[in-house]
Amino acid sequence: MTEHPPGAAGRGGASGEEPGRFRGARAPAAAPDAAAARPGTRRFTARLFTAAPAELSAARHFTALTLRRWELAAVSDDARSVVSELMAWAMADTAPESIWLGLAHHNALLCVLVPRTTGHSPAGPWRGPAPAARHRRHIIDTLTREWGRTEAAEGAALWARIPTHPRQP
Repeated sequence: MTEHPPGAAGRGGASGEEPGRFRGARAPAAAPDAAAARPGTRRFTARLFTAAPAELSAARHFTALTLRRWELAAVSDDARSVVSELMAWAMADTAPESIWLGLAHHNALLCVLVPRTTGHSPAGPWRGPAPAARHRRHIIDTLTREWGRTEAAEGAALWARIPTHPRQP
């Protein structure tokens, strides 16, 4: 299942609405996904957010709703923290107009993807202020199985894999 934000190409819903926001006072209720209980089911969703710091809250909310629908609420707090750190890192370093957030689940792993295209940023790898980068790395290291940055001709992506089964001692 792929989800897209309301409006044309994620640039907003009804006139005057901010991109990444739900219409009305409350977000739509998350309906249980019929495939959620079947082992081996693959799920994917993506959404475009504006690259404004206020959108981090909308991205965390989108992540929580998605994981509740996928019956993965147990990892929601970790996933929301990772999403927030990856998106903040991308926003701080590249200054894009918008940022995609992708979530995928398969075989007890939740994958978080924050891609960027080459046209949105200066040359070179993602950086960010050193203290903020160290803090983000620590949070992401603690909450994920593995994470990194993948570079390609079309651009780059920050990604992380979060285990969805209970941690073993």
